[in-house]
Amino acid sequence: MGEVRTTARTDSGPGEWALRGPTRLVGFLSDHGGPGTDADLMRILLVRPGQRREVNLFRAVFQGAEEDDPWLESGDLVFVPSQSMGNRKVFVLGEVNTPGVINILDKMGLVEAIARAGGFTQRGYMKGVVVLKRGVDGQAEMRVANFKQMVKEGDLSADVPLQPGDIVFVPRRAIATLQELFSIINPALGIIESIYIIDNFRKQ
Repeated sequence: MGEVRTTARTDSGPGEWALRGPTRLVGFLSDHGGPGTDADLMRILLVRPGQRREVNLFRAVFQGAEEDDPWLESGDLVFVPSQSMGNRKVFVLGEVNTPGVINILDKMGLVEAIARAGGFTQRGYMKGVVVLKRGVDGQAEMRVANFKQMVKEGDLSADVPLQPGDIVFVPRRAIATLQELFSIINPALGIIESIYIIDNFRKQ
């Protein structure tokens, strides 16, 4: 129920769908259309007799948190709510402590976005933080920022201004090309790429 995308498949969109053997939540949503364009993936509701819980699909996809990708049971109700933040959002992915969607504020830059995502993990490559933007022609623009140098020198003039739809990715090593970037983030984005229109980026 809720913000589930309807595709050409007859078994997609909101509705009652049979489980085909042992199935986790992420796989179930993916098999039946995926989340809709305004889905709040951080507050998916799972209801079963005597139990009601919220799960965070971002933790499941980007951090491998199995507790947020539960096994489903016959009779479960899965509700995907809408989000109130509209389209003013950016992705912060990779080696940050709380990857996910951030509601962008006026004049927000890369430094603030990283901070709001909980900062770097120990494996984060601070010298090569990638910001993926969409250019005026719809093509991808990849910018690489040396976060470590910005912080060390206290020079925020090199901070990267963010706009709605931008993707911030903290890698474990240096990334040189768009193709290399997509090869890394593609597996995690598969479940939600329809929401953030990644296809236009891939065309470069």
